[in-house]
Amino acid sequence: MPRSSGARSCPEDYIMRAVQAAMDMAQGSKALAADLVERFGHSVSFGIGVHVGNAASGNIGSPRRMDYTAIGDAVNTAARLEANAPAGTIYISRAVASSLDGRIRTTSLGDSIQLKENLNSGWIYTQVPPIF
Repeated sequence: MPRSSGARSCPEDYIMRAVQAAMDMAQGSKALAADLVERFGHSVSFGIGVHVGNAASGNIGSPRRMDYTAIGDAVNTAARLEANAPAGTIYISRAVASSLDGRIRTTSLGDSIQLKENLNSGWIYTQVPPIF
């Protein structure tokens, strides 16, 4: 999860809180998937990516349309982790895994997933066990 340069301050233990939020999202998606199957006969699934680093954030746009966004290498790395994570899986970067060493169980995927040159391509980890 990128740390925003526009934020007043980061909450204590923000990296662990980001991973906990990812776990909550994955867990909550089970009920959502069941509800969607019951109501519409189709489900939705997604993977989650967590990375930490600096990002610039704020409002971008024109008076007619304004969006709040975050940009930077950390944002791109988190997006690529998410794009590569199979449904129900949380991928975390080496930076996240290192900062939480011993607090969560992970399995290293090594360098089997290439994110993109110059974007913290280091080793990727997945939380163990998978959520679903």
